[in-house]
Amino acid sequence: MKIPHIILAGFCLLTALGFGATEKLETERGKFEIEVSNDWKVVKDLYGIPFTFLGPKNGPRRAVVLVTPTGTQDLEFNEQALSKNDRSYREGRERWLKSRSGKALRFFPYQKETWAPNLEAHHLGFEYQLGDQKFSENSYYVVCDKKIFHLKSLVPTELGVSEQQTTENTIKSFRCTNS
Repeated sequence: MKIPHIILAGFCLLTALGFGATEKLETERGKFEIEVSNDWKVVKDLYGIPFTFLGPKNGPRRAVVLVTPTGTQDLEFNEQALSKNDRSYREGRERWLKSRSGKALRFFPYQKETWAPNLEAHHLGFEYQLGDQKFSENSYYVVCDKKIFHLKSLVPTELGVSEQQTTENTIKSFRCTNS
């Protein structure tokens, strides 16, 4: 019967188009892997950032994910202290926005997230406006084998929910590797 074969072939094609490759990357500061959509580019050492993941251009804009192995080791995350740090984070971002004549739209307070067994992320973020452009920016700190990675995303909100979801999926696909 040919119809099931056609359905199976169509499913395989859609699966191949929708999912990207697993990028396995490393520096002397740590190793990791991350799922990247097929239409995204991976750039190493762009403007001093070890790993930059560039979404497809939509006019002059695109989503961006940055991954920086910080070199910091053996740091214990104190959730209570981090939660209290929200105010400092918020004030710092507001000063930055003021210096650029921007305005804060919404803050995402500190939260601890579990992405996989034995993999936790500490997350803060905010949405802001510069001129007529709106952006969503999120920072995540992840501990891998006692080494801290900083992951950051920046998405122009005009790109829509789909690109925001792709960016979040990319970030949350981050995994520590030992080999």
